[in-house]
Amino acid sequence: MISREFYAVSVAFIGILGFALGVLWQQDAQHTYSEEESEHEPVIAQSGEFTMTAEYIEDDTWEYQVTGSFDNQCPKYDISTELIDAKTEIVKVRMMVYKPADDVLCAQAIKQVKESGEFTAAADSEIEFTVQESESRPTVTGLPALED
Repeated sequence: MISREFYAVSVAFIGILGFALGVLWQQDAQHTYSEEESEHEPVIAQSGEFTMTAEYIEDDTWEYQVTGSFDNQCPKYDISTELIDAKTEIVKVRMMVYKPADDVLCAQAIKQVKESGEFTAAADSEIEFTVQESESRPTVTGLPALED
């Protein structure tokens, strides 16, 4: 027959061994997860005073955020995405800034920009970011474009 002490030591040993294997399994699972995340590093691009950060989510979906600021309250802007080359998967995120007319007075206060959106492209796409200035905002049927 097995003595009580031997039985208690055996149960304790099996418990400690099970706990240690569980900890090792958890660490391996976390290590694998972080490797998967680092496979798609965020894309960070800067143009002028603005920074775009794009991150691949899944199923050919990217999320992006454009941040920065203007030194006054007048400029308006639009952000668009365009697939430039479907073969090599180049996506261009373009921020078009519309400057006010010369005779417009602008409040000299910082205008923060924080815009986000998403676009569809392959995980290994090349992402470009540009900021362009335009003298005037486009109009629709002769009427001024709506203000933001």
